[in-house]
Amino acid sequence: MSDEKSLIEILRAMGPSINELSYQPKEKNMSVNLYERARTHGDFIDVASYSQSIKEILHSGKNWPSLNDSQKESLEFIAAKMARILNGNANFRDHWDDIAGYGQLGSDSLAVQPVTPPAAPQNPGIDDVITQALQQAIIAPPNEDAQQ
Repeated sequence: MSDEKSLIEILRAMGPSINELSYQPKEKNMSVNLYERARTHGDFIDVASYSQSIKEILHSGKNWPSLNDSQKESLEFIAAKMARILNGNANFRDHWDDIAGYGQLGSDSLAVQPVTPPAAPQNPGIDDVITQALQQAIIAPPNEDAQQ
C-alpha cells in the first residue's frame, strides 16, 4: 500500500461529511439574504442598470478588442463593483477590496498572455502628414536656382 492518503481519507480528516451536516434550503433564508445584500449592494435593478451602462462604455473602447479575456473579465467585475458602490453602501470595504483584487488579476494576466497593441489607424492623422512633409523637405530640399 502507498503512504499517500486517498482523497476520501483527506476529506474525512477535514470535517464531517455532507450527510452529517444540517441542511437548510436556500429559499428559507432567501428574503433575509436579499435584504442584507440590498443594504450593502443597493437595489439589484439599479445596480444592473449602472453596471450594464459602465460595461457598454468599456466595450466601446478602442483597445477593448486587443485585451485578453482576463483583462476584459477583470474590468467587467470592476464595473459591477462600481455599480454597487454607486447604489449601495459606498463605505462597504469589500467593494473597494474587490476592485483592487480584480485589478491585480488583470495585471497578473499580462505575465501569462501578452497583449497585442491595436493596429495603426488606416487614415493618416495630421501628425503623419506633417512628418511626411518634413521628411520630403529634408530629402529633396527646394531648388534654389528655380527660385531666382
